[in-house]
Amino acid sequence: MNAWNIIKILPVLLLVFLIGFGRAVAQVPEKSIDALRERISLTDQLLAETHNQREKSLIELGLLNRQIRLREQLLKHYNQRIAEAARQIETLNESICQLQQDRQRMVRQYSRAAQAAYQNQDNLNFWLALLSSHNLVEAYYRSQYFAQFSRFRRKQIEAIRQSEALLRQQSAELTRYLQENERLRDQKQQEIRQLEIARVDQ
Repeated sequence: MNAWNIIKILPVLLLVFLIGFGRAVAQVPEKSIDALRERISLTDQLLAETHNQREKSLIELGLLNRQIRLREQLLKHYNQRIAEAARQIETLNESICQLQQDRQRMVRQYSRAAQAAYQNQDNLNFWLALLSSHNLVEAYYRSQYFAQFSRFRRKQIEAIRQSEALLRQQSAELTRYLQENERLRDQKQQEIRQLEIARVDQ
């Protein structure tokens, strides 16, 4: 076949090729293309939502970490309060114990002095009936001394009792303060555990 003949049949071959290509393209239905486009669009949407959810999860994780840090700081303050309250209660209890010992010692001293004074008064009463007025004056001064001593001791003992009552009241208030802070501490510890669980689930 010469060149001229090839040139004459080339358009025919080209036409046949185009018809065949058109038939091949026509074999892909429009519905399939639309379905693919819809699936691609849906995939793009899912990717965008996944990205948004990931950003949301990161934000929530950051907030959870911040909440945990803040509660841990608050927990530290509660522990400091509890330690200080416990120290003050211990100091008050030591002071109460010391006051009790002082009061008991003064009561014993007062009892011994009163007993001795009354014994001396009995002796004086016996001698007053026999001796001169000089002994009467001495007996008077002794009785006055005993009365002053008795009033002084009673005031001391009463002052110690009042101090004990005041310290016991302060100790009771501190105990309530301590218990309240322990309750708040336990509450914050539970909140931290719940936040840590939520953080793991992110």
